[in-house]
Amino acid sequence: SVLTVLGTGAPQVASFFITYVIFNALVVKPIMLLRPWGLLIFCIRYRLAATPRARCRLWALQEMPFGPLLPNHTIIVLLTLVFACVHPLVTPAGLLYFTVNQLLERYQQVYVWRRSYESGGKLWRQAVLQVMVGLYMAQITMLGLLGIKRFK
Repeated sequence: SVLTVLGTGAPQVASFFITYVIFNALVVKPIMLLRPWGLLIFCIRYRLAATPRARCRLWALQEMPFGPLLPNHTIIVLLTLVFACVHPLVTPAGLLYFTVNQLLERYQQVYVWRRSYESGGKLWRQAVLQVMVGLYMAQITMLGLLGIKRFK
């Protein structure tokens, strides 16, 4: 059954996801602070800019890309919630991720991005729904683990 597969498979892959969360915190997020793709695009646009005014506009703050950032955060929340009962060391890894992320994104919010619109909280609803799915998956995983331990 599904509970048996989750109960036996989850403990075996928990260390991989701990490594994944730590890698995201210590490697991916600092690279996102450097923004190599943004720098490359800036250099190309700077070379192609015809006038000094066009070059000056390139230095303006850019819009915050909420769409690509939200799934990264929700997948880390999901992994932390699901594997917290299987392997408790995933919770400090999740804490490390969100601490590093908070520091780096605060810097980018102040010095790199500009707010171009207000959505009225439409993105918040999607984030809460994704976290709730993570909680449901954590409960199913916990049921699978307890079911295997009980019936063995």
